[in-house]
Amino acid sequence: TREAAAAAAKQLGDRGYAGSFVVAGTEIARTPAAVPAPAATPTEGAYRVQLGAFGKPENFDRAKAGTLGELGTEMRGNLTVFFISGLGSVEAARSVRERAVEMGYAGAYILERTDSGYQKL
Repeated sequence: TREAAAAAAKQLGDRGYAGSFVVAGTEIARTPAAVPAPAATPTEGAYRVQLGAFGKPENFDRAKAGTLGELGTEMRGNLTVFFISGLGSVEAARSVRERAVEMGYAGAYILERTDSGYQKL
């Protein structure tokens, strides 16, 4: 329902996803693979692999990307950034990046957590 969606968007906003909002449902948005569970919070890790940033996140294949690991998102302006999080070593991040490139995420790159946030390696 719209009320449940509004409550989920508020919960996400409270968790730091300030760009969360409710949109009208479509067939794509109703499929379980297309919408991440609101309760899922990416695990902190020293590294991430950014897969891409999209203006139309409903067209992003979350199920495919999820085979690489723990899928997370962030809003940056009007773009939704998709990344694999919870990577504890640079070796693990390199492995995920290589697999991501093989899967078609040609622009995938590694980010390392620093005191000021994640920085590109």
